[in-house]
Amino acid sequence: MDSINKTGIFNKNLSIPKSNSQLIIKPQYKITLKKHKVKGYSKIDTYTILVNISTYKSDKLLTQKALSQDITLTIPLKNGDRILEYEILKTMNSLFNSISTQI
Repeated sequence: MDSINKTGIFNKNLSIPKSNSQLIIKPQYKITLKKHKVKGYSKIDTYTILVNISTYKSDKLLTQKALSQDITLTIPLKNGDRILEYEILKTMNSLFNSISTQI
């Protein structure tokens, strides 16, 4: 914090209080390719995306919530990596948001 406060960007010094909680939140995910098909210059892939959030306090599991979803994507055979990454991350984000409201 001292290095941020010394920059002079802020009118007041920032102070972030330390957390008194011993709670640990552990997000996890698993992506599995279920089906792969090539058609012309495209590939049609079906993925299963599983996301999980576990909360612990002093190494004791308190809660664990998980959701999974299958998605089918049609992307170009060449240079489709960014599209694939974007679509998977978008789905993961939606699943994590759904779980986080349940904890």
